[in-house]
Amino acid sequence: MLDLWQIAGAALGIFIIGLGMYLLRCGRTRGVSDDETSNAPAPSILGLSVPTRLALGFSLMLLGYHACAYSLPPHWIALKVPANLLWVLALFSGVLVGGSLLADRVARP
Repeated sequence: MLDLWQIAGAALGIFIIGLGMYLLRCGRTRGVSDDETSNAPAPSILGLSVPTRLALGFSLMLLGYHACAYSLPPHWIALKVPANLLWVLALFSGVLVGGSLLADRVARP
């Protein structure tokens, strides 16, 4: 039987995964203007470029999965980063998103 904290952790993880999926989906489709002859800027989410939205979405999905994996009982999900190496997962996600933001900053005049 799951207790309240496990249910809340799994719900939070699923929400984070959903947010990452939203960024992955909208990161590709909303980055292109519907009217290509228009000079209007393409719609953007939070003012981020398409690669940055994709990097952020992937990172959120990865972190949300591990939030679910650690909130549920250990025998339910066997594929997860060991607890003593979660810092590597956080570092990887931070470098991925930070590097993409840095590339955006360098590319924009």
